[in-house]
Amino acid sequence: METQTTPPLSHPQLPQSSPSPSNHKLLKVFLLFIGFIQIAVICASVYFSYQANQQVVDVPIVQPLFESTTQETIDDWKIYKNEEYGFKLQYPS
Repeated sequence: METQTTPPLSHPQLPQSSPSPSNHKLLKVFLLFIGFIQIAVICASVYFSYQANQQVVDVPIVQPLFESTTQETIDDWKIYKNEEYGFKLQYPS
């Protein structure tokens, strides 16, 4: 008997298309640009948040509508006591 050798089965090779170096460079530039935009947005939001918290509120000084009373004038006031809620008020007679 004669032995026959068959060649090993091989799958057909598909053409390999590797991205060109210019595509890699363009991708790197695009990713750097997106990263820069993200950093700029984060910095701007932190800055504006800080500025909003630093706003100074100008409160005008208001003169009282009445003159304060001294202890001498308060001594003859009547006293209202509320035992249920535990407070007392002094009021003029």
